[in-house]
Amino acid sequence: MAEILEPIIKESVVQQLIDSVRTEKTWLQKHERLIIVILILALGGFGFNKWMNVSAENAKSALAVQQQASATAASQTALHNSPRRPE
Repeated sequence: MAEILEPIIKESVVQQLIDSVRTEKTWLQKHERLIIVILILALGGFGFNKWMNVSAENAKSALAVQQQASATAASQTALHNSPRRPE
């Protein structure tokens, strides 16, 4: 009788072990949403920082062009409005 029950007991213990392994979650599975949110926030922050840097560089170059245009216009106006020497 013991010989007949021994494989059944072993199978049930193995089955319980398999079931417990299947139901227990790893640390990564337990925290996957938190990890996903942190990654999304990190990538979003990185992208926003890159966009801000590009925007600042564009504003600097636009300011430089505007200053050059203003200086050129001022010098041309001064040259045009300067009193002429009699010949």
